Amino acid sequence: MRFFSKLITGVGIDISEHHIRLARVSIFGVVKELIEIEIPDGLIVDEKVEKLKEVQSLFQKEFNSASLKDAPLRATILLPESRVFFHSFIAGKELKGEKLKEKSLSIAQREIPILFSHAETAISQGSQEAEGVRTTVYAVDSDVADGFREIVSVTPFKVIATETNSKAILRFINKYRTKEHLPTKPTDLIALVDVGHTWISVTVYTLKGSNVYSRSNSFKQLGVKTVNRKLPIKGIETSIIETIKEILVYFNNHEQAITSVYISGLDLLDKQAVSEINKIIGKDSSVFKLGDAFSIKGLDDKKIQTFGPAIGAALRSAVPWKYTYQHNFLNNKKLK
Repeated sequence: MRFFSKLITGVGIDISEHHIRLARVSIFGVVKELIEIEIPDGLIVDEKVEKLKEVQSLFQKEFNSASLKDAPLRATILLPESRVFFHSFIAGKELKGEKLKEKSLSIAQREIPILFSHAETAISQGSQEAEGVRTTVYAVDSDVADGFREIVSVTPFKVIATETNSKAILRFINKYRTKEHLPTKPTDLIALVDVGHTWISVTVYTLKGSNVYSRSNSFKQLGVKTVNRKLPIKGIETSIIETIKEILVYFNNHEQAITSVYISGLDLLDKQAVSEINKIIGKDSSVFKLGDAFSIKGLDDKKIQTFGPAIGAALRSAVPWKYTYQHNFLNNKKLK
């Protein structure tokens, strides 16, 4: 049974300052299990592991009481968007293999503010355009990526991929959405807004999965002040609305349409707030919370809203051969 489970299910692991969320999903997209472990303040700070032994001990203690404790399943680890840098450009169609890698890293290093000698890098190619192929280089500080993988090293999981949080959300959307929420033109864009306890991240993708925009801001940077050591929900809500309006204006000015905006993470907006956002932005775009836009058997709206990224990561683990073309920091560590 254990060997059979290994073949037909995979695990996605979403780690942040306040939680570790695990999802186990079958090759058919059926969600089999969800686990959430709370992380006390000070162990992971600014999305970087500061006290590894303490996090490992906490994770192992909680994990050992779960049904997955002896299962050597494939796993995908998500890295927080706020810690991943990227640069997207059009590469000539003649560039292949090592020449593509060399050229891509050379171009991206001029734009990404961390030295690739101290980073893990990943390259992916997406949509075909008139001038060439949309190419994206991702980079993350090696210490950050290693810290997240070290947390998971206390489990029997076989980590097959490390990727950005937003890519897993996009995979989740592509798997479970209905035609009602499907962009109709190849040029249409999808925006993902991920809301954490201290950060808000926005990533914009083409329909074929090419990253064309990414930005993360702390709520402190956005002027949201803590009250009794907690961020006020109203301030976060305002930040979400202003962030969405800003990206819509930006892409409209560049004559590109964002047809769908999906909000994941903390469940802070009620249906009335989402309705008000849609009134503000007009009929050309639609805003959805993951929990409202999707229906998955056995999961309520809140579970979908918060576990969406982990489920998306688990989909990659369950059928890794389907997503080999997507970026994976494990594959490209040698590019440093």
